[in-house]
Amino acid sequence: MLPGLAEAEKLLETLQRVCHNLDTARGIDALCAALREGHEARLPANLLQRAVQRLGTREAAQQGLERAIEAARVPALTAALETAAEMYLPSEEPARTLLTAISHSEKLLQAALLSESIDDLQQALDSAASSGLREDELILRAQKLLTRQREIRDDAQKQLKEAIEARLPSLLEEALEVSARSQVDEANIQEGADLLAQIEFLLSRVEVAVGSEERAATLHAAQVKVPKELLSVAETQLNCLNHLHSVLRAGDVPATRRALKLAEVAGIKPEEIVEARAVERRWGQLTRELEIAVSMGNTQRLRKALENTENSGISQEQLRPAELSLSASRRSDAAHEELEEAIETCDAENIHKSLVEACNNNVSDSELIFHAREMLDHLLSLRQQLLKAVESMDLQRLHVAVEESAQGHDGLPEKDLASALRILDELKAGELARLERHLKQAAEAEDFRALDYLLRRAEQNTHLCGLQVKELDLEQFQQLAQKHQAPTEHRESDAGGFA
Repeated sequence: MLPGLAEAEKLLETLQRVCHNLDTARGIDALCAALREGHEARLPANLLQRAVQRLGTREAAQQGLERAIEAARVPALTAALETAAEMYLPSEEPARTLLTAISHSEKLLQAALLSESIDDLQQALDSAASSGLREDELILRAQKLLTRQREIRDDAQKQLKEAIEARLPSLLEEALEVSARSQVDEANIQEGADLLAQIEFLLSRVEVAVGSEERAATLHAAQVKVPKELLSVAETQLNCLNHLHSVLRAGDVPATRRALKLAEVAGIKPEEIVEARAVERRWGQLTRELEIAVSMGNTQRLRKALENTENSGISQEQLRPAELSLSASRRSDAAHEELEEAIETCDAENIHKSLVEACNNNVSDSELIFHAREMLDHLLSLRQQLLKAVESMDLQRLHVAVEESAQGHDGLPEKDLASALRILDELKAGELARLERHLKQAAEAEDFRALDYLLRRAEQNTHLCGLQVKELDLEQFQQLAQKHQAPTEHRESDAGGFA
């Protein structure tokens, strides 16, 4: 065996082990230890140089990892880890753990920025703070977005609260829509949605309600939740409907007509006023017939029109003018009939009284009024003529006046002629007595001229004055006058004493 072979083999084994360690050393510490062994084993410089270069590379990679860990940004840390791949550096494992954490935080931030969800943004920011992510620009964007979204949410929440307090469906709908977009708390949104549903339900009941009772009940129920201004139209409609029923019960025709127009303007349902409209049409027909009958002054038609209004529901106060008109028409008819009867009597006082009544009661027969006035003027003229004849005490004038006053169907009545007839009879009696006395005086005096004159006068008075000379025994005077005919030149003055 060669001397020193064992030592050489031992050295070779050591050198091989050292070289192997240099080649297989992981990380920095193991490589440093291998280099120390290589220096101690006095390895050639060229062998050690490669190990030193590897050590420098690893130390540089370690520093890169440390800087990347400190930066806490995904791209830098990813690049540093790629550089330190298979170098088994001390910071590799913490770097990978950090990369996983900040990558997760970065993804959360990016997703939250897209979703703009407050919860996602807060979770992502919390994750970034926890993981130590140093993507400042990304974090700042998330923070600004979170602040803006929270402001929007707070504004929406305030808007929703105000809408809930106002209880106006339009405001609630808008506020709920904004709240849903603005990530308001679901409980608050549900509260607003429930209130909106209640209000809409109550309003729908108010809207479909028919009749005063149902309308009043739905309005009373709605007043608890629904604002007063939303019920103002329905309350106006209810008031209009109640007013319509009130004037219908009162039988007020004009007020019913006005109430129906107000009901239409207020938007009351047609089925709610169909009966009232039928009643108003019936009342309209009855009142129009009354108006026509009143304007015509036809008593029978007016009486019939009033009879038709019985049990119609029209108030007596509304019918009062027609009833008064009927009474006036009846009085007018009575005055008309009375005037006709007065004309038949030819009584001036009666005609005058009836004429006054006819004028006072608006008798419209102008021909009858004219005829009555003519008749009255004629009778008064006859009466005046008769009065003057009576005052003259002239037999012939009085006889003529009596004859004219009693002549025809338009002469004076007997009561107006009685006094004149009595005076006429007295004048006739006096004339007869004078004729008889003068005839006897002429016969006794054998004054045949006077006797002849008196006989002719008696004959003349018979024709002109209606003197009943037959009561005198003229025949004996005529015979006497014929025996002793007087000369024809007998003068009128010879008998002047017998006048």
